[in-house]
Amino acid sequence: MGATFDSWPPHRPNSTTGSAGDRSSASSTFSSSTWSSHPPSMGSSHTTSSSFTSSSIPFSTTPKPSPPNTKPGAPGTSPYAAKFDEAEWARRAEERARQQQEQFKREQERLENERQAKTSKMLSREELIRLYENHDNKWRQLKDSDNLGWNSFAWPVFRRPSEPEEMTTSAIGAYVLSKYAPDANTKSSKDRVKDHIKRWHPDKFETRILPRVAEEEREKVKAGAGVVVRGLNELLNRNYDD
Repeated sequence: MGATFDSWPPHRPNSTTGSAGDRSSASSTFSSSTWSSHPPSMGSSHTTSSSFTSSSIPFSTTPKPSPPNTKPGAPGTSPYAAKFDEAEWARRAEERARQQQEQFKREQERLENERQAKTSKMLSREELIRLYENHDNKWRQLKDSDNLGWNSFAWPVFRRPSEPEEMTTSAIGAYVLSKYAPDANTKSSKDRVKDHIKRWHPDKFETRILPRVAEEEREKVKAGAGVVVRGLNELLNRNYDD
């Protein structure tokens, strides 16, 4: 009985410690496994938040419309609009070219008029009068002369030309409308131009005079007469179109 009594209470070695140790061990084991699976990081919440924010914005797969291509003939444009654009472009280009040609022509005429004015000033009044008298004599001689050449004709310019292209409209006008011309005081400017047209008209010149020109110069004389007639007609239409 004593032995039994002496052994009471029964010895429980480290019961409290063991229980606490077991709980601590279990807690440590749980905590370790938990933290090892999800390692702590200061940026975890930020990363999760960022991932959530970017993934929470819906992404549209609908393509944005591209700006229309206005180039003529481009895909997506009306063929009628393309044709209209091309026609409008061609019309404007043609108009610009025409304006440039007219501007160039006016500038050339201005320079030619200045040159002709200087030429006439270099000739004295007596020299101009003798020039017109000499030309009248040449026209009278044409009626009875054969084997005519380039220098046989009284070309209506102040200085004898060597080629047809040298007789410009401005040069012809300065000669025909000069105040020293024989008919300057008796006929109007328009009538003087018409008289010269009749003298050089192809129907008369090419049938009555040209056949008597030497063959080697016939084409040149014909070209010169054509230049004169065109210049006179241009002069008439430009100044006396009524």
